Amino acid sequence: SRKKLDAKFEALDTDSALRPTVIKTGDVWAKRMQQNLLTKMHEVTLTPDMQKKERNKAFDLLDALSRSGSLPIACAELHVFV
Repeated sequence: SRKKLDAKFEALDTDSALRPTVIKTGDVWAKRMQQNLLTKMHEVTLTPDMQKKERNKAFDLLDALSRSGSLPIACAELHVFV
């Protein structure tokens, strides 16, 4: 599976823009958020069950923004700040 993915990267990524990376995360995450721009930032600890709910909420938002896939997303980037 990893070899298949690497083979696809090599075949389709002509300008070497893709870099496969394995990210291993911990079991408990910290989520920092604020309800709106006028409230203070606060932190919530996310258990594995809460992480699953947050992931599902993110996919639901993506689904709504793309109208269930009927609107293509021509360009997207993922940025992770630690």
